[in-house]
Amino acid sequence: MKKWLLVFGILCMTRTLFPSVDSIAVDVALDSIQITHLYAERNCGSIFIYDVTITDNYIRIFENDTSTAYMRCMCHFDLSVTLGSLPAGDYFVEVFGTSVLNKDTTFCGSAHFTIPAAKLVEQTNSGCLRNGKSFTDSFDGQTIDLPLIDETDSGCLPETITNYSDHYSWSDGLYLSWGVNAVPTDFNPLWKAWIESDTLFVTAEDSLSTSVTSCSKRFSASFGSIPPGKYILNFREDEFGLSTVILGSTVSITTVGNMMTLRWDIADLNCALQPEWKGWLSADTFYVTMTDTGMQVDCVCPFELSATFGPFAKGTYILAFDACLPDYPTFQIGSEKATKEWRVISSHQSECYNLSSTAPNLTRPESFAIRGVFPNPFNSFTTIRFDLPEKQFVTVSIFDLNGNLVETLLRDELTAGNYSVRWDAKNRASGIYFVKLAGESTARMSKVVLVK
Repeated sequence: MKKWLLVFGILCMTRTLFPSVDSIAVDVALDSIQITHLYAERNCGSIFIYDVTITDNYIRIFENDTSTAYMRCMCHFDLSVTLGSLPAGDYFVEVFGTSVLNKDTTFCGSAHFTIPAAKLVEQTNSGCLRNGKSFTDSFDGQTIDLPLIDETDSGCLPETITNYSDHYSWSDGLYLSWGVNAVPTDFNPLWKAWIESDTLFVTAEDSLSTSVTSCSKRFSASFGSIPPGKYILNFREDEFGLSTVILGSTVSITTVGNMMTLRWDIADLNCALQPEWKGWLSADTFYVTMTDTGMQVDCVCPFELSATFGPFAKGTYILAFDACLPDYPTFQIGSEKATKEWRVISSHQSECYNLSSTAPNLTRPESFAIRGVFPNPFNSFTTIRFDLPEKQFVTVSIFDLNGNLVETLLRDELTAGNYSVRWDAKNRASGIYFVKLAGESTARMSKVVLVK
């Protein structure tokens, strides 16, 4: 269990737009939550310190009014605290109010909320990578010569064709086709391929043709085995533009904050791929699946896919994604030391609004009296107003029908003037109660009725 204290001040003023119901609201955003006490009626001079404790999935918040300057007016506040780094789960929060002046604790309200487990947040799909697309991934810097597996030569074609180049890849190989409008009739390309850094170079040089006549031809070449990965294809010194080649399947993981992004480069998926990602957490293993919901067509091509999941609590997880087999990788959110450590991110005390009384009456009251209790009968809250003709030590207390002390609302030395104090009776049983205003030499009683 850990405890946080935060102090903040106020600016007291009126406003026209405000909530009208005393309530507890919870806003969940990823793994942070904002707990707000709306329309909290307090003394105008209130200055709050938050005291937050969390035990398992129970959150307890105390709104401690530390002000010793009791002002002769009441108004409303919106009070909030934002907590971060809470793990997924179901939570129950209770909010209490305390006052240095009243020296009591009142129950303000409660709420249930859920921080969802990690889920899909965002995804990307490059589309079929048959056309050129630049990228920043790099190979390990070495140069690798690739063996020629097969080649074809159509011979001279009866028709004229347009120059073109096309390719496709599979788990460990590359097929490249090349059409040329006019080459010597005895042109026989000398194919060569190699990997240098992150680029796959392919050349088809003239092997000393001697013919003076030309024609259109189609050629093809296959290379392998090629290490799995993602490469830039440079054919004949970029004659046809650069394009991306993916061989096999590679998975990489990055984490930012409490989010995890899975990137999957795959050589041979359905050309009309429409990925549907799903992810769920079981203990420390995060399972991921990708289902193709697109129309099945008679071709495959490479894709660059990514899916971002979150939020995760801090810790180390196993990624169970079939493309990673035979070994599932791990990823870490935050540091091990901070695992499951929650924290207070921020807090806020609104302006004082909806004043229920104005500045103190400058006329000294003539008598020691309870001026009224309103509303009466009441449901949960009522306000007790009283007058003091001179400075003295006073106590405002609540008693039941049997004369037993229920609670003390105020115990302090006050100057002459008009005052009000609020009784929160939400946790009291229905019935008849008595308000007692006790001074140094006299006391007054007033009957109130609590109806629920």
